[in-house]
Amino acid sequence: MLTKLFIVALVLTATAGIYSIVATRNLLRVLIAMEIISKAAVLLLMLAGAINGQMAQAEAFAVALIIIEAVVTAIGAVLCIALHAKTGSLDIGLLGKAAQAILPTAAQATPAVLPTQATPAEEGAHNAE
Repeated sequence: MLTKLFIVALVLTATAGIYSIVATRNLLRVLIAMEIISKAAVLLLMLAGAINGQMAQAEAFAVALIIIEAVVTAIGAVLCIALHAKTGSLDIGLLGKAAQAILPTAAQATPAVLPTQATPAEEGAHNAE
C-alpha cells in the first residue's frame, strides 16, 4: 500500500513540475518547477530504498540530492535577480536579448592582435640593415 502511495505521489509531483516548466515563461516559476521535479527524484530514491530494503542508503542519497539542489537553486535565484536587474523582467524570451547586451557578438568583437613571427628571410633583411 505504501509503495502505491509513493508511486502516485511521484507521478503527480513529476507531472506538476513538467507541466509548470512547459506552461510558463517566467524564469522564477521555471526554477520552482525544477525544484518540484527534484522533489520527485527524492521520492523516487525513497521508493527505491523502500523496495530494496536499503532505506539508509536511499536517505544518504536523498540528503546529497537535497544539498545539491539547494546550491543549484541559489545559483538560479542569483541569475534570476541578475536578469531582472538587466531587463526589468523575468520573461524567458528576454534571455537572448540579455545575453546579447552582456556578451558581444562575433561581429562586434574586436579581434585580438597577436604579434607575428618574422620569417627567416625577413630576419636576414633586418640584420642586413
